[in-house]
Amino acid sequence: MIKILKKVLNWTPTPQLNIIMNLVGLNLIISYCWNLFFKVIFFKYKKKQTLINHEQYDQLSKNGVLQIDNFLNEDDYIQLKNLIDEETKEKSSSSTDYSITLQTFNKINLRSNILTKYFGVNSELQKCIECLSGIKSKIQPPIEYRVIKNENKVLDHYDDQQDKLHKDVFYDSYKAIMYLNNVDKGNGAFIYALGTSSLTLGNIFYNYINAIVGIKSYEQVYKNLNKQSLEAKENSLIIMNASGLHQRGKFNMEGERKTLFIDFRYFHSLYNLKSLL
Repeated sequence: MIKILKKVLNWTPTPQLNIIMNLVGLNLIISYCWNLFFKVIFFKYKKKQTLINHEQYDQLSKNGVLQIDNFLNEDDYIQLKNLIDEETKEKSSSSTDYSITLQTFNKINLRSNILTKYFGVNSELQKCIECLSGIKSKIQPPIEYRVIKNENKVLDHYDDQQDKLHKDVFYDSYKAIMYLNNVDKGNGAFIYALGTSSLTLGNIFYNYINAIVGIKSYEQVYKNLNKQSLEAKENSLIIMNASGLHQRGKFNMEGERKTLFIDFRYFHSLYNLKSLL
């Protein structure tokens, strides 16, 4: 019973709900109405944020993605890296693809003032996401640490299929990715198709088609995509709208990619609504 309740509280509409619903477009309607419901409930909530300036805000709203270099204070960044390395050193030596959940809604596996300062409920990042989405939250964002190692010349696919161009949802929903080492096209830089998060008639049509034929087939349906490889030095943060097309980059060399993954999809969950009552 508890598991069922948790699933209900954490549920958010995904691009593929049911084949019949997809055919008649109900999955799109449910997605857009679900988003509208939370915006109405929170009265298009706006909180003052100082993380990004007006130009960056407009760029993120238009393109769907924004890169911020040197996100953490240098001393804080070094301390956080050392803390994570110490916490994960046993597992890091035995796997080529692994992830560790550092924090969740109600559980802290790695306690850190630095994580709280930069990624917590009262952080500037959270305020920025609240401003972008028009939805507020009192929930600690889930934070995941992930390492992918490539021991061959090429790594051109992943078991979770995140190398395929896809959308997570059909409405504005935000995630952040922080690079913990230098990342470029050689070691799996994140890729985003600029402008594909916009709510246009063209994007609605493409969403409808791909909900039917398969969420992993966007590259065959969309034309003239402006894909950008987000290459950056360590301590860079990428904020992205998950309603835009994106994919994990492939490896063209031996190496590794270390990231922190902060997910704000729960903004559109009943769990978030429950936390504010």
